[in-house]
Amino acid sequence: MNAILLIVGVAALLWLVRPVRRTRMILVPVEVSEARGGLGCLPLLLLLAAALVVVLVNGGFAR
Repeated sequence: MNAILLIVGVAALLWLVRPVRRTRMILVPVEVSEARGGLGCLPLLLLLAAALVVVLVNGGFAR
């Protein structure tokens, strides 16, 4: 019984003091293009708002 406890203890000690594998990061420079500017998704939102107004003016969603 003592031999098993000794083996488990030594194995746990070796497991705790083992060298830790270091992760290497390689950073690659990326060219950043300039922002294009513009309105983004604003035209789509305006189109959806206009369609909702048209639907509501024409009697809503009820048939």
